[in-house]
Amino acid sequence: MVQLIRVSSRTTFAQKRVFPFVWFGVVAAMIAGILVAQGQPRSPPLAAILGPLVIGVIGFVAMKRSVFDLVDQVWDAGAELVIKNGDREVRVPLSDIVNVGYGDASKSHRVILLLRQSTPLGRRIAFVAASKFHPSRQNGGLEELILRIDAARSAAARGR
Repeated sequence: MVQLIRVSSRTTFAQKRVFPFVWFGVVAAMIAGILVAQGQPRSPPLAAILGPLVIGVIGFVAMKRSVFDLVDQVWDAGAELVIKNGDREVRVPLSDIVNVGYGDASKSHRVILLLRQSTPLGRRIAFVAASKFHPSRQNGGLEELILRIDAARSAAARGR
């Protein structure tokens, strides 16, 4: 039996579920505070409510691009990756990964896999790399995984 090695960060749950809940909770609390502080006789000025609403919209757009598309877990199972999101699990052979994109150390821990074929999770799989697989680390596991993906693609191409 192949030992599974976690490739994705353990903090994904907090990034996907806890952080947005806190962010939008703070925005809602700001709006509620403005409404309560204003009192009943007069309605609050539009500018007072517009600020928190803009903050909420900017947060939503930023999270849509960087957080909401993350899968929950990615595991290295040797010749394939096991990808879990919610109650769905997909096994992707390394040879079916067309490209691995990732940010450098100053930008992000995000890794994006582009798959040859669509899966129930889509053709584009995004996750946050575990610290062991972070691109800034010397001899990190991500570089080794990319080399194994390339070797698997080459072997599959020779076999066709």
